Amino acid sequence: RIDRLPAGEKILLQRGSVMGRTFFAGALDRLSPEYDEDELEDMLDDLLLRDFITRQERSTITGETAYRFKNVLIREVAYAGLAKASRAAYHQRFAAWLGEKAGEELLEIRAYHLDQAVALLTELDGAAPPELVTEAAASLTRSGKRALAQEANRTARRQLARAAELEPTLERRFEAAQAAWRLGDQLSLAGLLYA
Repeated sequence: RIDRLPAGEKILLQRGSVMGRTFFAGALDRLSPEYDEDELEDMLDDLLLRDFITRQERSTITGETAYRFKNVLIREVAYAGLAKASRAAYHQRFAAWLGEKAGEELLEIRAYHLDQAVALLTELDGAAPPELVTEAAASLTRSGKRALAQEANRTARRQLARAAELEPTLERRFEAAQAAWRLGDQLSLAGLLYA
């Protein structure tokens, strides 16, 4: 069904898939500068009529219209249709949009998208640009510290360990070890302390 869509609608579906199961009209506008606002609205209406997406009644970002993929498989197929380089670029641009629109409110989601961009570029080129790695590590660190403060220790350990992996500093390794200690994860703790 996705392959039979008009080119514009297929592109929007793929770009929306980068954001996750739920995506935002404003972010699509940022990721699709080649279309004006009216064109975007018409294509989204077409995707609604074709039953690919639904409009969310409430949005996690104030003032933004949110849409949701009708089925998780539609989202997965649309995402798989993007080249890795495109995925990385869209993850990075969506993270920038999130930072502008939601600030620290959706920090965890922003950190995830920056990390995805780093991982994809590392797969493609052997390394991501240093400034992107620094930004991802900083976001993961802030997100991990927030999770640790909320006693979401598994999430904190994962995010802080990833931040320490991207940009190893003594402070990051200590924070990741602290999260591992709270979980009683002796193997991770030893690896972080003696790395």
